[in-house]
Amino acid sequence: SIVLVSLNSARTRARDAAFKSTAASIQPGLILCCDANNPLTDPGAPDGEMCVGGDLYPNATAMGAADISTAPDVDCQTDGSFQVTVTPGTNNTGTCTNAIITNTGTTFTNC
Repeated sequence: SIVLVSLNSARTRARDAAFKSTAASIQPGLILCCDANNPLTDPGAPDGEMCVGGDLYPNATAMGAADISTAPDVDCQTDGSFQVTVTPGTNNTGTCTNAIITNTGTTFTNC
């Protein structure tokens, strides 16, 4: 039973790591959208464009919903700042509940 607990814990950590990697990989595309003065797509959807003519969000197995309507920043601001909250996809459900992506970095909740 100890081996099973260890394997389950390792799977959860692997899912969290995969979600963290996915969320961090979204940031450059969002920065490019804001640099080009293209409004971010809200709500963002898996496999959907981050902005008109922009990169695509990851698929549904890697990322759930993307919400840009969270305070304090909504969409691209004149200074290039933004805030997008994404949830884990179907294959990345570990302990993380979401990631908050900004122009300066990514923070994670519950992991």
